[in-house]
Amino acid sequence: MHLNVGDILILKGTEAFFKDRKYDVVGRYSTFGFPEQAAHFPKLSRDTTIILHGGGNFGDIYLSHQVLRRKVVEHYPDNRIVIFPQTMFFGDQAELRRTADVFSGHRDLHFLARDQKTYDIFRREFTNTVEMCPDMAHFLWRSFPTKSYGAGAGISKTLWMLRRDVEQSEIPERFRGEVDQPVDWADLCRKPDRVATRLIMRSDQINARIGRKLFPTDIAWYRFTDALVARLNRQILQHDRIVTSRMHGHILGCLLGMKTTLLDNSYGKNSTYYQAWTNRVENCDLVVA
Repeated sequence: MHLNVGDILILKGTEAFFKDRKYDVVGRYSTFGFPEQAAHFPKLSRDTTIILHGGGNFGDIYLSHQVLRRKVVEHYPDNRIVIFPQTMFFGDQAELRRTADVFSGHRDLHFLARDQKTYDIFRREFTNTVEMCPDMAHFLWRSFPTKSYGAGAGISKTLWMLRRDVEQSEIPERFRGEVDQPVDWADLCRKPDRVATRLIMRSDQINARIGRKLFPTDIAWYRFTDALVARLNRQILQHDRIVTSRMHGHILGCLLGMKTTLLDNSYGKNSTYYQAWTNRVENCDLVVA
């Protein structure tokens, strides 16, 4: 529940997967909305499987997500826990070992890795109940409109979508001087989008503090993000090509049938993902610094 469209696409793909497989989802929680006190944690039967959201936040960069995962793993020792497709990165190897001690102690923990490097680390340090799996956003395949490349097209428009956060990387030399008006996810969102996100997030924080879902934040967030993704798809399809260091800018380009060039992020997440999966997608290529 935050205004990162890549994570929203993961959420939409995950929900599409649950719907397609006819799973009975008995509860949904965001990082902000999960109860603060253990006494208010959901009461689960032993045959309930816990799904932890996929993405690129397994490690020591995005600590709030890692803290929540640790709480869940420690609090529910008797439930099957499945961590949906993740990329792992630990800058601190001591923290990696501390995390492995907690997670490997769970009796029924399963991990899906988005790339070979993550798979190898998890199998070596955590548990051998790990499988390779592409990002959940791919389950949105054929649910979005696609780009039509016809003859006699006009001037080609390139969308430069470049990270400006902790995972920012250098522009490859071949593109230096060519980048025109780069944007990140935040630039594609509007002020009303940010206001709506803050309102829903704060409502979920209240839910967490009181230990119950006073506000219907799930419904509000899903309706808002459905409209947001549809609008951004229309906006992005006005371009002919995407050059991006955002993994989900790349994946969205694939879903929209666009010509897509992927640049790496700060620690190599994008290139390992491309090598594992999207190198086989037509009109996609990878350029590294």
